[in-house]
Amino acid sequence: EAGVARPGAMAAILGAPSRPVEEICVEATREAGEVVPANYNSPGQLVISGEEAGVARAMELAKAAGAKRAVRLAVSGAFH
Repeated sequence: EAGVARPGAMAAILGAPSRPVEEICVEATREAGEVVPANYNSPGQLVISGEEAGVARAMELAKAAGAKRAVRLAVSGAFH
């Protein structure tokens, strides 16, 4: 129900970008919609979570900053 009431998204950022992901999330939030780091899996893998547009923008910014991949996760909402 929460995912229907407030749609969201999650994505894995693989391979450390040249900028901190926290900084990327702040920029993406300002430009497109709220997105935050959700889970620090390992030094080279971090999951972000938030509004669909914010997550999409953070994925673009992460790839532009040198992340190897930014993969949207198949979830029904923004969790963690």
